[in-house]
Amino acid sequence: MHGLYVHVPLCRSKCRYCAFYSVARPEQQGAWLEALAREAARHADADRRFDTLYVGGGTPSQLEPQSIERLVGLLEQSFTIEPSAERTIEVNPADATAETARCWRQAGFDRVSVGVQSFDDAELRWLGRRHDAEQAARSLRLLREAGFDELSMDLVQGLPDQSTEQRLRSVHEALAFEPEHLSCY
Repeated sequence: MHGLYVHVPLCRSKCRYCAFYSVARPEQQGAWLEALAREAARHADADRRFDTLYVGGGTPSQLEPQSIERLVGLLEQSFTIEPSAERTIEVNPADATAETARCWRQAGFDRVSVGVQSFDDAELRWLGRRHDAEQAARSLRLLREAGFDELSMDLVQGLPDQSTEQRLRSVHEALAFEPEHLSCY
């Protein structure tokens, strides 16, 4: 089996620490989807089966609901994605609402990877994140309520002047949500 990773290079804003390729051009969704459709058609392979789909970025969660549906549809049209495949979407807490969570579930995603990064508002501002700690907590609750049983969370560690106490506070806050996976980087 194989895994399929799709990189959404679009963001609403560029975070200070991010080294991944992305551009703050969310209005390019349509053009990006057209280019992805052409690329997927060129690489379509009926003999290759995928048991995981990971949509990362950039910020895939900022895509409009119709763009999410179109993205999943064109991938399913071009590739054989097993019905039992784990399907993950990366989520910025600022994008998680009851409506977007339902959209992601209806599109077939069963796992979310949430870029919380910190539960400290000053650290989040320094990082250039669009959410605060309360919004991160609210989004995690909404995602669980929407039926996401597989929750992955990212935290950034070792920021300038960040104390061990601050790092551990974010880790403890994250663990309170009982994530199935926690990345500290």
